[in-house]
Amino acid sequence: MKKSLQLFIFLITLFLSMNILYAQNIIEVGEGVNAIDDVLFTAQPGDIIELTTNGGVYYEFFSILIDKPLTIRAKEGLTTKPILYTDDTRAIITIRDDFTIEGVMLYGAGGAARTETGIRTDTTDVKTGYNLTIDNCLFFDFNQDPSDPDGHAFRGDPSTQANKVKLTNSVIIETGSEGIYYKNAEIAPGSVLDFHVENCTFCNTGDDAIYVEDHDNDISTDNGKFTVKQVTIHNANSKSIYPKELDEDVLIQNFIVSKDEEDTGTDPCRIYSSNSIAEYFLSFNIDSISLRNDASVDPEKTLEMVDPMYLDMLAGNFRLDPESPAVGFGAEGKTLGDPKWWPSTPAKIEIDGQFDDWAGLTPLIETENDPAISDTFEMKAVWTAIDDEKISFRIDFFDDVNFNTGQDSGPLNMWQGWHRIYFDIFKDTLEAACRIRSYAGVVDTNSFSRLRWRNKGNPIGATEYDGERFKGVIAWNPEGTSMECYMLLDSLYITDDVGNVVHQVTYEDSMEVRFQIEAGDPGVGRNYLPAGEGGKLVEGDKIKIALKDYYTAASVITSVREENYTPATVTNYELSQNYPNPFNPTTKIKYSVPQSGNVTLKVFDILGREVATLVDDVKQVGTYELSFDATGLSSGLYFYQFNASDYSITRKMMVIK
Repeated sequence: MKKSLQLFIFLITLFLSMNILYAQNIIEVGEGVNAIDDVLFTAQPGDIIELTTNGGVYYEFFSILIDKPLTIRAKEGLTTKPILYTDDTRAIITIRDDFTIEGVMLYGAGGAARTETGIRTDTTDVKTGYNLTIDNCLFFDFNQDPSDPDGHAFRGDPSTQANKVKLTNSVIIETGSEGIYYKNAEIAPGSVLDFHVENCTFCNTGDDAIYVEDHDNDISTDNGKFTVKQVTIHNANSKSIYPKELDEDVLIQNFIVSKDEEDTGTDPCRIYSSNSIAEYFLSFNIDSISLRNDASVDPEKTLEMVDPMYLDMLAGNFRLDPESPAVGFGAEGKTLGDPKWWPSTPAKIEIDGQFDDWAGLTPLIETENDPAISDTFEMKAVWTAIDDEKISFRIDFFDDVNFNTGQDSGPLNMWQGWHRIYFDIFKDTLEAACRIRSYAGVVDTNSFSRLRWRNKGNPIGATEYDGERFKGVIAWNPEGTSMECYMLLDSLYITDDVGNVVHQVTYEDSMEVRFQIEAGDPGVGRNYLPAGEGGKLVEGDKIKIALKDYYTAASVITSVREENYTPATVTNYELSQNYPNPFNPTTKIKYSVPQSGNVTLKVFDILGREVATLVDDVKQVGTYELSFDATGLSSGLYFYQFNASDYSITRKMMVIK
């Protein structure tokens, strides 16, 4: 009995000591040179190294060695990924033990010499059965020598074996060879027992996007589990997805594989037996799936040589058109490819009260046949969006409802009747109400609506304003069929009974909104949303919206300095690589035009969203140079695309702050 008690105490003590050993302490690290390496020696197994600088640059002289279970992650709330790069030519991160990395960008061309691999296993002292988890990361430009391309996002040494490798919600761009590389495993049944990739994008890999090889190139022997789901692959080569000699526990599902130009030497994937499943995929400009032994695919679950209808394939924008055949084609009715590119994801919204792009935004309320309103005006749709500066609304009508149609509907035109939007806001136990309106007879170059924003307990009378004008815009389109307005968040707050601000409105709040449009005398043409009985709208009905559901990210402020123009004989269209690159905050871009015509030069982010238009004008023959100021852009990878006549070219630029 005594021995049993002693054994019990020993086991409890051992358990507690192990818990202490692997306690997850969070070590916060700001950007800097060797900032991560400086904390590695004191970090304990299980610790989390949290990168705290938004878009911060973490520059390491040598590869970051993970020789104990550790996590490196971006601090929650960062809007731009921290960037890791090194002078080491082998890898940014070398692992010998369990490792997790989240929310980080790994950049292969940032150091004094190009780095071949983002993450690799060491060749010695590596834990057998290690676990590697990668989530929401970006791997970019791992091409050690452009004249003899090699390089991978991550790879496992043949002498090592992982228990599980999991890559999710990530993007891999520009690798000299395979994106993911596990070749010639020397340990049975292979270098990875459980390999899983989901919700990822691969672009411009020199060889296969994903390559995992059996340990002995014999399909009659056991192999690990291989799962790839919801991926978009563009401009890979060879087999694209290649589970070589794996004949069981293979599932490749809901994927898109495409190339810029037709290439019959590239396949969507290869499978080896009837136990391997490749289903629900779309391929474009490439050959058919490669089948070995008794492997087969169901033709009802494939779309071969079918255009996925990307928004702009050459610019690296793989967002699917809502009419794409990939939409809803997948297993369980899902859309094919990486969900980042699904059409339900809103495009970047520019809101300025002048009817810019609202594409991709779902309206609050919409009807195609029956009007939302059966009074004087008939509202067809109501839209809303919010960014870091303002809340914006747009109302579309079936017919012309602007009695001054034809007048300039710019921000200074207030001669278009009464236009009111009422808001109630709730924050904890606080309530407030406000009204914005434009009305005939008031023109103010600094203000286009009156704002009333008080504690809701105060009665609202016709003359009760807070003494300030709200800065915003209400404008109509020239046809009189759409009205758009916005109000600045700085103007929206809740006060106490004596006027002290107790809450500033942010996109984390919710609102109840009531719309009222009037023309002429008060009471004529009042309209409210949503619809009440019999299709009519009842006064007092409101729409409740959570502002964060319509948040479209921070405003982007960029500038382009006047171009230097050199008249010259030019024989070809050309777009030079920007210089310097990477840059902060300005860079120069040069292009040549061999014939007069319209030229556009636009900048896109990694998800293909347009963030700046640098040129959109008719240009004469010659060479141009402009200076692009990206002060308002976050650190990261961007693409700039030049279009003229039937010529188009896209290059990459890197903003590092």
